[in-house]
Amino acid sequence: MPDSADDATLSDKLANLEGRAMRDLPDRDHSDRHHRPRPSGDRCREGRRHGRCAIPSAAKLMAFEMLDADTSTGERRLFAMVDAVCCVLAHNGRYGGEETARLVLETVVHPTVAKAAVRLLADSMES
Repeated sequence: MPDSADDATLSDKLANLEGRAMRDLPDRDHSDRHHRPRPSGDRCREGRRHGRCAIPSAAKLMAFEMLDADTSTGERRLFAMVDAVCCVLAHNGRYGGEETARLVLETVVHPTVAKAAVRLLADSMES
């Protein structure tokens, strides 16, 4: 692992935030670790093929850093919260889950920061 946080790669940062249990998994985007294969025609609530609703790890890390700057919550707990919010957004549909996701994040950060983080995560699902 690199010596300083500035030199850390995305994989290094994620491994540190996710904890030891995640380091034992194969090298892949952790957002699909609980993904069960679905029939090829199955679609999520927005009508897109399932799997395209996943939020990229880079977006999760950006949201984490945005929230971390506004709270004193421990890093691993905060990243777990970001991961949970991503699950809500991905599985409850973009608009159905945004309110819940925002309210969850408001328990640890200012409402403006929570709204910006949810917007970042929700927008990353579309790209």
